Amino acid sequence: MGRLKSQRGSFSLGSLIFLAVIGTGIYAGVMMAIPWIKFYEVEQLFKDQAIRLKVAPEEEVKGAIKAKLVSIDVPLAIDDVQIIREEGKPAVIQGTYKVDVDFAGVYKYTYIFKPRGGAPKSGGLN
Repeated sequence: MGRLKSQRGSFSLGSLIFLAVIGTGIYAGVMMAIPWIKFYEVEQLFKDQAIRLKVAPEEEVKGAIKAKLVSIDVPLAIDDVQIIREEGKPAVIQGTYKVDVDFAGVYKYTYIFKPRGGAPKSGGLN
């Protein structure tokens, strides 16, 4: 009986399927991670601008938020951004937006993000 010799550089069907599954997983992971990264950027933006509300007018803060949202391509309209100021409490900026993740026309997933950022408590100092 003779032995079958494998040729160097050839792929078996199992190897190709494995690589396809790994490639699909990486693609899906990247597609799902991008909206989350932008969400955390928006939350940090809201925190930074909530702190800035102590010294800057609301219109200026909304302008800065709008410019940053456009630059990072987040579909959150400036009219949907709420600035909440209550006496004795730190300012809070919040909003809600949706992002659709389309996987090459095969599957569509919709994220609903609710970023919220507040100024830190000042420990009694205002």
